[in-house]
Parts: sequence; C-alpha cells; structure tokens
Amino acid sequence: MKFKKINLNNLFRGYSASGASRGSVNCASCRGNAGEGRGDRGASRADYGANFNTGRRNIHQNGTSAPKCTGGDMRDRGNEPIVFDIRREAFMTPDYRTALWTGGNLQLTVMTIPVGEETGVEMHEGVDQLIGVVSGAGEVSFGNRENYFAPAIPLDAHSVVLVPSGTYHNIKNAGRTPLKLYSVYAPRVHKFGTVDKTNEE
Repeated sequence: MKFKKINLNNLFRGYSASGASRGSVNCASCRGNAGEGRGDRGASRADYGANFNTGRRNIHQNGTSAPKCTGGDMRDRGNEPIVFDIRREAFMTPDYRTALWTGGNLQLTVMTIPVGEETGVEMHEGVDQLIGVVSGAGEVSFGNRENYFAPAIPLDAHSVVLVPSGTYHNIKNAGRTPLKLYSVYAPRVHKFGTVDKTNEE
C-alpha cells in the first residue's frame, strides 16, 4: 500500500477574514478578534485578542439575518445550517475532542493532542475521515493491518489527511505545542454533543 503527501498550502491562499470577503461581523468583540484587513494564514491564539470570542454565522431562510456571535458557546450545532471559523473553534477548547456539528450523515469535531501524545491506532469501518491541521506539528501513519504501518508522514499547519474507510491510522504530536486539529467523519462516529476532556475518555 502506497501513501502520498499532497501539499494543500495553495488551496486557501485567497482566504481572508476581512469583512469584504466573508461578510461583516456585527459583534464588536468578534470584529476586533476576526483579523479584519489581513489574511488569516499563520494566525495564533494571541492574534485573535484577549477576549478571543468565536464568531459563527447562522444561515437563515430570508438571508437577511446578521451573523451570530456565540461568544465561546461550544454546543453541538448539528442539523443547523451554519458557518464556522474553524481556526477559532479549534483554539477555543483545550479538550481532546469536541463535537461541533453532528448530522445524520456527517460529523465535525475539533481536537487537541497534547505535546508528546497521540490519538492511538484507530480504524473506522464504513467511515471516511478528513483531518485538517490548524496549528502545531505532527505525523501520521497509515496501515492496512493493525500492526503494520508505512513510514510516518510529517504534518504541519496546512496539512489535510484523508483516511478511507477501513484504514488503520495514528496521529502523533511531534512538536513543542499542542496539535490542533479538526476532523470530519462521514457518516458520524461519536455521539451528538460529545466532549472528551482527554483521550482516555
């Protein structure tokens, strides 16, 4: 089994958190923390300001409602049309895993892997998974058997990992700071509203 690393750095090169490109943010604290007027690539928690509130944009049928600021509300918003700033959501929680959106066929979680730790070997039968690195440095290993893995592939803050159903995989934090990730499962794996403080949970 061969695995290839594809650099996706250029994919979001045009992204900007400015009001011009993503719509204005009406909440004063979120507007101050949204990095308006500059691209968001390479931002850290400090870049978002002391309040560090999160701005989530709800989509309403009439299309006229203002973006909604949840102020750090990390509730699962499954089956609700919504737009997340995934960098903020990932930085908001120190927990190992938090489910942000759980639907019938898809689930979005954010994860924090502490320094020196790892997810442990996992395999999801019947589930495809996408894992994006928000910040930190790590490495991922794939295998077609639980005890046989190809050489580890390094990960950085712009890596995206695709894990087909039935593939064994493990992600390790290989850096000096917490590894911040988001993970998309199709279909869902964890219960609605899951919050795991640690990997052991």
